[in-house]
Amino acid sequence: MASNTKSKRRELNPISLSFLDVMFCGFGAVILIFLILDYASTVSDDDTSPDLMAEINLLEEEIREGQLGLVRIRNTLSDVDYDVVEAQGLARQIQDQIDTFLQELAALENSSVASEEDIARLRADVQSLEEELLRLQASA
Repeated sequence: MASNTKSKRRELNPISLSFLDVMFCGFGAVILIFLILDYASTVSDDDTSPDLMAEINLLEEEIREGQLGLVRIRNTLSDVDYDVVEAQGLARQIQDQIDTFLQELAALENSSVASEEDIARLRADVQSLEEELLRLQASA
């Protein structure tokens, strides 16, 4: 009987060990917070010299100007991309019109009823459309 009571006293309760672990972790966290707060309070802006503050302000102003320039460049790039897409669409339409006129011209040249005026008019239309296509391709 005596050995039975001794073994009961020596048994460890897992709940109490877990509680102690939690308590020590909390204590460690509190110490860490105090160390961090103490370090943050020792570093202040009052220790910096006016020359360094002027340099910091100058660099911050350059950063703001650079960011504004970047926004302007992105907007310009977006506008140019839109213009290129629009010019490509117009070029495609003009190329389709040229193909249509060439088909009509070939049909008129093959037909015996075609008059010289119709052929000359279609050739002039083709010429003007090709010039406009070249102008659009040069601007894109």
